[in-house]
Amino acid sequence: MMHLDNRISSSSLCSINRPGFGQLERVQLTSYSINVQFKNLFSNLPCTSIHIEAVITNIHTNKLEEKIENIQTNTVHFDQLFPNENYSIIIKISDEKNSRLLPTHIFQTLQSSDRNTVIITNEDLLVVEQIESFILPHTHLYIVTLPSQTRRATILGNISLSYTINQKQYESYHIVKPLDNNIISRIGRITAKTIVFSLELPNENTSFIEYTSTIQLFFSNDQRQSIVDYPVIVKYPQQILVDFLPISTRSIRAVIHHLCLSYIEVKAIVYNNLKIISRGQCDINKKENSLLDITNGQCSILFDKLQPEENYLLSIRATCPITTSSSSYVFYDRTRVFPFQTTSGLPDDLPVILTFFNQNRTLSWANPSTNMSYLGPDYYYELFTKSNHNWTLVYRGNQTFYQLISKFIEKSNLTYRLYVGNRYGRQENNYTEITINIDPIHHTYSNNQIVIFTILISILLLILFGFLFFGCYLRNKKLYGKLKQKYYQNGDMSDKELEHLRSLTYPNKLKDNILYTWNHTPTNVDLNKLPKIERALIKLDRLIGKGAFGEVYAGTMMNNQLVAIKTLLSTASSSQRVDFLKEAIIMNQFNHKHIIHLLGVCFLDDYQPQFLVLELMEQGDLQNYLRRSRPTKDNNNQCQLSYEDCLDIAKQIADGACYLEQYSYVHRDLAARNCLVSSLGTTDEKIIVKIGDFGLARMLTQQDYYRKSGEALLPVRWMAPESLLDALFTSHSDIWSFGIVLWEIVTLGQVPYSPMNNQQVITLITSTRGTLQKPVQCTQTLYELMISCWHYIPENRINFRDIHSRLNELLLDNNKEQPTIWFSNETTSETARGILDCVLNHIEPPTSLSYEGSDAGECRSSTSGCFSSMTESNSQIHHHQHHPNQNTSSYQLRLIDDTTSNDYADEDDNDNHSDIIVRSL
Repeated sequence: MMHLDNRISSSSLCSINRPGFGQLERVQLTSYSINVQFKNLFSNLPCTSIHIEAVITNIHTNKLEEKIENIQTNTVHFDQLFPNENYSIIIKISDEKNSRLLPTHIFQTLQSSDRNTVIITNEDLLVVEQIESFILPHTHLYIVTLPSQTRRATILGNISLSYTINQKQYESYHIVKPLDNNIISRIGRITAKTIVFSLELPNENTSFIEYTSTIQLFFSNDQRQSIVDYPVIVKYPQQILVDFLPISTRSIRAVIHHLCLSYIEVKAIVYNNLKIISRGQCDINKKENSLLDITNGQCSILFDKLQPEENYLLSIRATCPITTSSSSYVFYDRTRVFPFQTTSGLPDDLPVILTFFNQNRTLSWANPSTNMSYLGPDYYYELFTKSNHNWTLVYRGNQTFYQLISKFIEKSNLTYRLYVGNRYGRQENNYTEITINIDPIHHTYSNNQIVIFTILISILLLILFGFLFFGCYLRNKKLYGKLKQKYYQNGDMSDKELEHLRSLTYPNKLKDNILYTWNHTPTNVDLNKLPKIERALIKLDRLIGKGAFGEVYAGTMMNNQLVAIKTLLSTASSSQRVDFLKEAIIMNQFNHKHIIHLLGVCFLDDYQPQFLVLELMEQGDLQNYLRRSRPTKDNNNQCQLSYEDCLDIAKQIADGACYLEQYSYVHRDLAARNCLVSSLGTTDEKIIVKIGDFGLARMLTQQDYYRKSGEALLPVRWMAPESLLDALFTSHSDIWSFGIVLWEIVTLGQVPYSPMNNQQVITLITSTRGTLQKPVQCTQTLYELMISCWHYIPENRINFRDIHSRLNELLLDNNKEQPTIWFSNETTSETARGILDCVLNHIEPPTSLSYEGSDAGECRSSTSGCFSSMTESNSQIHHHQHHPNQNTSSYQLRLIDDTTSNDYADEDDNDNHSDIIVRSL
């Protein structure tokens, strides 16, 4: 039933194109009715030429509830509705010449038990003035014009996209946030409030697709109302293409097609192994860029100083103009990457230095490849000599010397000319010429005598080396027999060395962990690919830790090579032995300088794995290495690691993780304790860090995720929300873990989320979407990199390639931001001493530390970052204060050793209190 009231009688023009004409000004919701008041709908005098229609539809049943025609008031009332239902209201305004169909408003009635009336007005009411759609290469943009009183920061968009390929329908939904000024910015004076949403179109490799796109706007904190624009049908724009035209072996021209029309500028960078090689740019100010090319979306850039036969990456980013009905904008498209390879050709035009040695009558020349010059495929040298005014070829090959033959030795003056060529030919003007004078040599011995002496000496050396090799063979055979007798008794395997070392420790019985399940069963093909090592060649020295499957020992090989040896417990089940073998198969596929290297596998007689032999990283795991680097009295209160050292450690781990991501491997337990450190780094690296412990690593083939099942010990402080909630492990969850590792590095091995227990950490990450707070020793730039790893939506997180690139840029930047406070023993001692005094005097902790007993377990610390509650839109941190009358959870204050960490949440973790951890001095 509809009621009409509030007749307008003020004088105004009867125009449907006035600003704000037909907008909603006030909405009243009850359980069974919706009352809508319009803004600026009529003039004082009745406008007989304007016709207003309103239609209300039940979205759930798609039933037309009521249609109202010829509305002449500012207020429309709909009743006899159902409670807790969503209704769409469509307003159509028309006059004698034009008509306007306003965006659809959706409202939700209250529940039947709610007798209240909800009034939505002013900034709480979602209204728009205009929604405009734009299509760019790979991107669909929506620009929304808002009234001045609308809260722009809290509006989100839900863009639906549907299209058909080969009679198969595809449909997707994307929740997007407004773009910031780094992606799109306004030109000129601000005349209206606008927000912009973008959607990356799917890459279907075809230009014959029509997309139907619809955007729905809503407040992030209010689900009772939304606005739906009408569907937009667009053709998929042509994808950006690049033609690489070789100019020479060291230069290439890149012709870029299908850019946005009349672009402002295009920036291009050529990379090789993440290092910038060359830059280029197209814009209207450059003479070589024609206006026609810019208008047609085409750009041509020449890159030189390249290496022949080398793989490169070309990244381009276009800046596109956008003009709406009210404003102009500049849109910065995302970076697009295209691979290319330089070509082969003739050798470089560099002379080769010829040298003559009179003693042995030899011409010699240096290999140009040692001076970074290009020789090309199947290169060769051609040596000519001048005889009777003619050039005669005397040598052709790839050796770098030539001994003169006897018929030329008697001549006093000889001229030689040397050319360099390859399969494509040679440069005729590129040669080296030398004229030599041969001096006579007085021989003491005849040539026959020299040959006889040479043969006799060679025979004596062969006999001597034969005796030496035979003696070594007998010695090794005897030693191998003794070792074999030591480890085998009565035909059974009895490793006395291993049993003796185990008697010095008290390892717990291994527990079946379903996390290590892998659907692939090892085959004989997998086993034959593994490198084999005999048990007699391995010597165990000492126990250095416990891994996922058993124990880890330090030992040596027969060649005195230091190795780490992983072994199963004697009580290990058959399934655990299979998992042990799976880890070896996975590690054997890796070959990277920042991934731990598998040297071999030691098998028993029944082809069961006994030992995994790995390279030994003498500095141990990264977590303890970071803690040992803290300032102490032994090192004169000086931190052993600088801020640049921490960036280098993070870059090395990112390099290894980038390798895993490239080959579709998910580590699933990336943490500082699972990274190993060695001091045998290169000249550019103080230390070398490698990723280890691949008990959880899995390869992703057709699917891009891996699901676990069952229950097991979980590293909750390093796990992403989707891993905790849905047991979903992808490269995105590894990126979340890397952000925690980055936090561990910059805090020198502190435990994340201290002093919360594991259940509080799970609640914080999954329910309140909390993250770690910025440590005081961390720069804002590095913390922003951490935040980009901790997006709640996995697809919004940064990838490892970009992480490695950003860390590399930070290391190379001489003017980078430096931490305001670095580690000092005095600051740490004063904070810890203050907490210890609180414990001894039974008083509250000092004000520099605050704790809260809420479900989120939030805390603040002035000395180490704890966490902050953040939403996906990176909202500000909210601080909470205690009230004397509030009920708070009880805390147990306990001193723990600095190396203690509660890394895993056990299935029996039922703690009802939080531990406040006080670091020992």
